[in-house]
Amino acid sequence: MGGLMVQLHAAVAGMEVTRPTSDVDIILHVETGSVTASELNETLHTLGYSLQASIDNGAPAHRFVRGAEQIDVMVADHGVAKPPLLLGRREVFRIPA
Repeated sequence: MGGLMVQLHAAVAGMEVTRPTSDVDIILHVETGSVTASELNETLHTLGYSLQASIDNGAPAHRFVRGAEQIDVMVADHGVAKPPLLLGRREVFRIPA
């Protein structure tokens, strides 16, 4: 999460940046009620992105792709809705936040 921020801190510290990030990370703050997983899914599909299926049937959903572009979607591990939020019939990837 936050590859660009890590690069910025490395540059400020005078370190060489070794791997530029090429994706966008989004954390849904579902506890605010301002956006839902289905609304995000619909918006990204309207923009031409599709949910990338994982080869692991137990893995959470998180990655949308459009050509070489990718957006990773996550939710905070607190305040998660019951029943769980779903993207493509899978729970959304959770991160400590």
